[in-house]
Amino acid sequence: MTNQICMTTIEVLFEQAVNKANRGDLTGAIEDLPKVISFNPSYSEASQTKNTLDKDKDLKKYKNTLSNLAIQINAKLAETYSKRGMIHYFFKEYEQALSDFNKAIDIYPQDENAFYNRAFVYWELEQYDQSLSDLAKTIEINPQSVNAYNQRGLLYWELEQYDQALSDLNKAIDINPLFAYPYGNRALVYWKLKKYDQALFNYNKLIELDSQCTNAYHYRDDLYSKLEEYDKAISDYSKVIDLDPQCTEAYEKRGLLYYKLQQYDKVLSDYSKAIELNPQDDAEYIARGSFYFELKEYDKALLDYYKAIEFKPESEVGYYIRGDLYLELKEYEKALFDYNRAIEINPLFIDPYCQRGHIYKALKKYTQALSDYNKAIELYPASAEFYYNRGDLYFQLKDYSKALSDYNKAIENDADFNDAYSKRGNLYKDLKKYAQALSDYNKAIELNPQDADLYYNRGSIYLELKEYEKAVIDLSQAIKFNSESPEAYSKRGLLCQKAGNKQQARSDLQTAASLFRLRGDLKNYKQIMDVLRKL
Repeated sequence: MTNQICMTTIEVLFEQAVNKANRGDLTGAIEDLPKVISFNPSYSEASQTKNTLDKDKDLKKYKNTLSNLAIQINAKLAETYSKRGMIHYFFKEYEQALSDFNKAIDIYPQDENAFYNRAFVYWELEQYDQSLSDLAKTIEINPQSVNAYNQRGLLYWELEQYDQALSDLNKAIDINPLFAYPYGNRALVYWKLKKYDQALFNYNKLIELDSQCTNAYHYRDDLYSKLEEYDKAISDYSKVIDLDPQCTEAYEKRGLLYYKLQQYDKVLSDYSKAIELNPQDDAEYIARGSFYFELKEYDKALLDYYKAIEFKPESEVGYYIRGDLYLELKEYEKALFDYNRAIEINPLFIDPYCQRGHIYKALKKYTQALSDYNKAIELYPASAEFYYNRGDLYFQLKDYSKALSDYNKAIENDADFNDAYSKRGNLYKDLKKYAQALSDYNKAIELNPQDADLYYNRGSIYLELKEYEKAVIDLSQAIKFNSESPEAYSKRGLLCQKAGNKQQARSDLQTAASLFRLRGDLKNYKQIMDVLRKL
C-alpha cells in the first residue's frame, strides 16, 4: 500500500508541476521537483531537470524537458501497476488484476504490456471480445508484437475460428521465424482441421527450435497415438521422461500405449513407476487397477482401488470404478454401496446413476432402475446411450411405444449408434413391422458388418417373409461370424430340409443339437433330435 501511495503522490506532483509550467509559473514548478526527489531519490531525471531549470528558465525548453520527464515517470508508474496486475493474475485474483491493468492504461495509454496482459484476464473471465480487443490494441501499438499475434491466434483456435487463427499464427511466424511457440499453436489448428501432415510438420519445427520443450513432445506423441503410430509415440514419451524423469503423465501414457501393443510387462512397469513417483495420488492407483481389471486380475485391481480410496476418500471416481469391478463380479450389493457413495459425494456425477440403473434392472427393481435412467438423461440429455438404456428397460417391460420413442431419440443423438438400430429392429420385428425392421438391420449391418446376431435377426425376418434364399445367405453369415450359435445352425438346417438338401440339413441339425446339449438346453436338443430321426 505504501508504494501505491508514494507513486500516486509522485504522479500528482508532476501533474502539478506540468500545470504550473503551462501557466508560466516556472518558480512554482521548480519548487515541486525536490518534493518528487524526496519521495524517490532514484529518479535521477528529476534532479537533472531541476538543475537544468535552475540554470535556464527558458519556458519552451523547460516545458519540453518537463513533459519528457513526466512521460518517463508515467511509464514507470504504469509498469508498476502492470507488474502488480500480473501478480494478481497468477493468484487468480482477476478483479484486482483488471483494476491494476486499467490503472496502468489510464496512466500510460500506449502501454502495450498492460493491454497484452489484460487480455489474459479477460480470457480467463471468458470475456473473449474484450480479450480480442486488447490484443488488437497491443498490435496497433506494436505491429511487430509476435506475442500478441501468437496469443490472438491461440484464442481464435479456442473459439474455433480457424481461418483467423491461422492468419495470426502465420503472421507471428513471418515476424520471427525462430519463435517456437506459434508453430505449436498452428499445429493445434491443423489438428482440428484434420490436416495431420501439417500438424506434424509444425510440431517437428517446434521441437527443432526448442528441443527441451516437453510439451512439444507431449503434443506430438498424442498425435502419433491418434495416427496409431505407437512406436513413434512411445519414443516421444521416452524423450519426455529423459527431459523430466519425474513426469508421471508420461509414464501413464506410455504405459497405455504398451497396453495397446500387448507389452504387458512394460505396462505394469510404467504404471508402477508412476505410483513410485507419486505414491499418494489416487489416479495412479486407479490407472494400474484398471489395467489389472482389463486382464481380469480382479484381486490386484481391487487392492489398487482400495488404495486409491484410502488416499482420496472423498473422490467419487474411486468408488465408481470399484463399483464397476463389483458389477463385473455380479456382487451387486457391494457395487450398489460404491455407486451410492459416488453419488453421495457428487450428485452431478452421471455414470453411477446409469450403472446403478443396470443393477436395479438385473435385480428386477424396475421402478428404481427407471428413476436412475431418468436422472442420467436429466443430467445429460444429449447422450444417445442413456436413451438407449431406458429404451431397453421399456422394451423389457413391453412398453413398446416408450421404447420406440427412446430408441428414436438415441439415434437422433447419434446417427451411427449401431446397437440402437439393432434394438429398434428387434422391436419392429416383435411388432411384425418387417419393412421397418429390415431397414434398421440393414443400417446396423452397414455400421457393423461382422455382427453375427444382426445377420441372424435379418435372416429370421427373411424366413418369415418366405424369402428363403436371402434367409440362408444371412444365416450362413451368422455362422461365419459365430460358429457356436445353435439357433443359426438349426434354422439353416430346417431351410435346407425344406429345400430337399438332406445332407446339409443333417449336418447343420447335428451341429445344432450338439451345441444345444453343451449349453444345457435339453428342450431344444430333444426337438432337433426328433427332426433328425425323421430325416
